[in-house]
Amino acid sequence: MAPYGVSNVPTDYTTSQRPQTSQSSYGRGRTEQIGSQRQQQSSRTDDNLINIFREKVAARGTRGIFSLARLFGIIDDNNSGTLSLDEFAKVINDLRFDFNNDEIQRLFAKFDTNRNGIIDYDEFLRAVRGPMNQNRVYWVKEAFKKLDTDGSGIINLQDLRGL
Repeated sequence: MAPYGVSNVPTDYTTSQRPQTSQSSYGRGRTEQIGSQRQQQSSRTDDNLINIFREKVAARGTRGIFSLARLFGIIDDNNSGTLSLDEFAKVINDLRFDFNNDEIQRLFAKFDTNRNGIIDYDEFLRAVRGPMNQNRVYWVKEAFKKLDTDGSGIINLQDLRGL
């Protein structure tokens, strides 16, 4: 008999975050839960994936343009100014996104708007920030009108000199 407070049962030192039990507290088996998670993942649309990416990045405190630039620089392991699929997949996994390989490739393709196989900073920023709201679009158009003094639809050096 073991002394008080000591057990004869061997200690399990596994470091897995997943429970080792065959049944969850809700009565469904773990394999059933994993199967339903995979089914849910496979049914995610590209827009859902982008929204999840945006939410997770924002939850980490990365919201403004400067913090997004810093994140982009961290992801860009080889300092090329662009992200390869490998660099993109690495950050997805490092930030513990729950995306499978197919979803990572689909998300990468969605970010890579010019389809050249890499994501540059502008593509990354547009994908993470999303489209401008109507209020911001209005103010950008107003600013453009002020800068385009000759009404040509193009802001050139002459327009800027006039201001």
